[in-house]
Amino acid sequence: MVRLLLAVVLLAGFTGCGGHNGEATNGLVGDTSRGSVRLRFDDTSESNFPSTHIRANDIGVTFYEPTMGLRAINVGGWVDDGGGSFHKSWLLIFSLFGEPAAGKVYSFDALDGGQPSLAPDTAYVVLQDYPPGNWMASGGSVTVQSLVGLRAIFSFDAVTMVPDDLNAMGTVTMSGPLMIANINSVCNFCPE
Repeated sequence: MVRLLLAVVLLAGFTGCGGHNGEATNGLVGDTSRGSVRLRFDDTSESNFPSTHIRANDIGVTFYEPTMGLRAINVGGWVDDGGGSFHKSWLLIFSLFGEPAAGKVYSFDALDGGQPSLAPDTAYVVLQDYPPGNWMASGGSVTVQSLVGLRAIFSFDAVTMVPDDLNAMGTVTMSGPLMIANINSVCNFCPE
């Protein structure tokens, strides 16, 4: 009986609670050659936010304008329909206004109507989930945890996501790391 209990405890330690390799089931996770994501969602009970997502298979910079220091980073889960055709399961659009530097903190700033203000050192995040809808960041922050060469790791810290359309309901909180292998390499749509 003791051996069986020990085996169960050891197995639980390797698999984590409800997720793959200790990852929460209510998150956006995935790895590609261009980056990785380990975002966790909290406080989802009062929303229609889905509890699980397919793994991210597209992570990268989709737009870079160096004179303004403007970058758009997309993280997405795309379903391969075959024949070179894909459809979106979910997409996180993360825009930065101002060049990243280690330790830099970006706050969220939007104008009335939900559009980004484009103010320096701000960020804009939208999560498009199919279904049910779209959520937009309204609070929290994103910190540049490290910037080594062109490799950047961002930490999402208690990012509050609020409904951005009539289909989305309830507020959720997002936390965790996002790594981009090359902060200047633009790839508009490159699922792996």
